[in-house]
Amino acid sequence: MSFSMLSYGYDSDSEIVDSIVRELGNEIQLVRAEQFRALKMILLNLCFKQGKKIGISQSHRMKPPTYMNPLRIGQRSIRTVISGLSPKYIKYAIGDVTKGKITTIQMMEELEIYLHVRGWSFGVVELKTNHASIILKDSSKDKSLIDFEDTVFTKSVRGSLKDYMQLLSKTVITYETNNDVMECDSQEVKRIFNKGSFQRGGRVVGPWAHLPSDKRKTISLDDEETVELDFTASTLNILYRVETGHGCPYSDPYPVVVHGVEVPKKYCKKLITISMNVGNASTASRVFREELSKASDLEGFDALGVSTKELLHAIEAKHAVVYKKFFQGSDYGLWLQFIESELVFSILNRLTLEGIPCLTVYDSFIVRKRDEAYVKKLMDERPDTEVERIVQSYPYQKITG
Repeated sequence: MSFSMLSYGYDSDSEIVDSIVRELGNEIQLVRAEQFRALKMILLNLCFKQGKKIGISQSHRMKPPTYMNPLRIGQRSIRTVISGLSPKYIKYAIGDVTKGKITTIQMMEELEIYLHVRGWSFGVVELKTNHASIILKDSSKDKSLIDFEDTVFTKSVRGSLKDYMQLLSKTVITYETNNDVMECDSQEVKRIFNKGSFQRGGRVVGPWAHLPSDKRKTISLDDEETVELDFTASTLNILYRVETGHGCPYSDPYPVVVHGVEVPKKYCKKLITISMNVGNASTASRVFREELSKASDLEGFDALGVSTKELLHAIEAKHAVVYKKFFQGSDYGLWLQFIESELVFSILNRLTLEGIPCLTVYDSFIVRKRDEAYVKKLMDERPDTEVERIVQSYPYQKITG
């Protein structure tokens, strides 16, 4: 949360803002109407994100879909505005994608003074946000955002998310970092779908989802302590329910024993998750070892004296009932994720209707401790029948490409 991404949907009807945009736009020699719209959007981001760094994409191919970019602002206009504002009014730090660093801009004191003397203040300027709560990505490698026509489903999802965000807007969300208490500066959430389909993915994502687990444990809702509740082995349990009508029969479905060696849960879980999203065992083995290597954990696995092939055989023996549905590829894995997301969404909607604040993190719920027993009851109540209902409504149909 060290920076906030540029919101293309920021707008305002303030005459003060329009006057400042015209004056400042002329000063930095803007000439096109789109450039002035870009300046307005960037100024609103800089002001209403209260001095935070703002991440921006420098890619020439970056073209947000219409529903995320209602002012129709292109990358060229954004670059022109940033060039005009820098270095006098903004700090411009160019990122490096090879090092995982994003390009950012940040308001300088000179700009803060410029706006203040011309009457720009939070009490005077009202922000209009065109927030895109539903995101649809394509199946390309970079998962580009794509436009879509509204359906009964998307309208229903958008309405539910609007109600959810209204509840969160009345809730103070804080977390601890470096011995300081930070307030979450946004209650905006998105439901993100994949492969150009509203039956793939679908997880609800808020800014708190990107906090590491140790910081999530410090989250408070209206100054009340919270607890994070999750579905045990969520995706694997979804697969069991799809195939058998019931959840996984094991209290802990991950650990297995190979040649008398109990393989730690973390390795089993990682290999199972990978196997449910790739096309064959050899690919699963390769990806598994690559990910362990990146995490500097490959040596620890190899020290067990267990091969990936042997581990897969042990997993197959333990989960023979559903193993036939492993190695169906990412399409099937994303469909299972959608079924999971619908289950989570149904519980989230119930809590929203009852006025109980809740933060979702993929398959888990962060709730006040006083709500723990009730939310746990909802999670345990009807997962089998609820998954059956969802699968009947959205049966698997393979998407190619």
